[in-house]
Amino acid sequence: MFFKIKTAFIFFFAVVAFSPAVGAVSVSGHAHGEFFADKVVDSPEPGGKDYQGYSFHSHLGLELFVSHGFSVVAELGLEGEPGHGHHDEDDHHGGTGMMGTMTMEEEDEDPAFVLAHELSVDRLALNWRRVFGTAAHTVSAGKIIPVVAFDPHVFPGIYGGRAVHDYEHGMENKIGLAYGLVVDAGGYGSHSFDAAAFAADTTVFGSDHDSPRDRLRKGDGGLSNTGDLSSFAVSLGGGNFFSLRDGFFADWIEGMSYRFGFARQAKGSADMDGKDETRFTVSLRNIRAVTENLSVKTVSEYIILKNYRREDEAFDRWQSTSSVAFVWRDNWTLAGTYAFASNTGEPDDSFTSFSLSRSFGAAKVGLGYLRQREEGEVTARAGLFLSYAGDFSIGGAAGGHEGHNHGHAH
Repeated sequence: MFFKIKTAFIFFFAVVAFSPAVGAVSVSGHAHGEFFADKVVDSPEPGGKDYQGYSFHSHLGLELFVSHGFSVVAELGLEGEPGHGHHDEDDHHGGTGMMGTMTMEEEDEDPAFVLAHELSVDRLALNWRRVFGTAAHTVSAGKIIPVVAFDPHVFPGIYGGRAVHDYEHGMENKIGLAYGLVVDAGGYGSHSFDAAAFAADTTVFGSDHDSPRDRLRKGDGGLSNTGDLSSFAVSLGGGNFFSLRDGFFADWIEGMSYRFGFARQAKGSADMDGKDETRFTVSLRNIRAVTENLSVKTVSEYIILKNYRREDEAFDRWQSTSSVAFVWRDNWTLAGTYAFASNTGEPDDSFTSFSLSRSFGAAKVGLGYLRQREEGEVTARAGLFLSYAGDFSIGGAAGGHEGHNHGHAH
């Protein structure tokens, strides 16, 4: 893993060193760090009630802008995922569920308070952008995150994004080509079209969260592990509407954003059995001011997954996720999320979470509780959350979250 990170930085700084020869240089970045201190209050595992400290998804994103519309995007991720499951000495695959994958280190009978973490290269791509009138075009090549649905960070609450983390995780660790089009339609909103053709990343920058060697090979098989760009994703999103009228409906339209997505991941070239996975998503978000100090945020997402994988099983899944948050003076947030997944031939899954958090500028602290049922087993945890998120720029670039974009609501 250290070799991957070192190689990524060598590549990034080689571009930095070369860029003064081709034009002015500027850097935009986003840093997001989060830490959980949880108490497992209900677990199917014997002696599974313990304390766990971990970062669920911290990342550092950088974009180096050079001349003629070119830039290099790099994103490093740090993640230690809690969960539960079963394995024996010959089983190298942790269970996957609505909270994501799990490493063998996290399954020890006497786990440490701070769980094992993985440092990964989530994105490393060369971009080219051009604006023609009201339309902005972006072409990317390299390690990408195909845009299909909302980013899990769109869901409010300290645990809210975990309800969709499992299937969102399945669109990571890809290498290929991507195209993005953003059109400003004035009062009719801003709309974006995204398309990508990709394969699983088997390069030095790739990773396999379920493998003890932590490196995916083509011979391992798996979705999109084909060695060619036969997997693809397309999506359409928008928001920023403006209405000349007053009233509830006008306010609702102005606060609305959406995304529709479709993806097909081809079965791996080493897979003798199995089928391609297809997914279709509908995502909606609305933010509405109730009073001068109080606003309400709702996020809903529905996904249909055909031939969805969990461990060695393939089945169809229909999942509906809904979140609501009450935000007081842009500081206090009371949020709740509920998700239900119907699985063909497998037990249904569910996810419920509640949290209260307080923002202090770029920092946030919160308390939360979640209860999930997966594979017929129930796990519950309560925890403390600390985070920091901020943008920065060097050389006049506008700071932003470009390095971590897989479907942000507008």
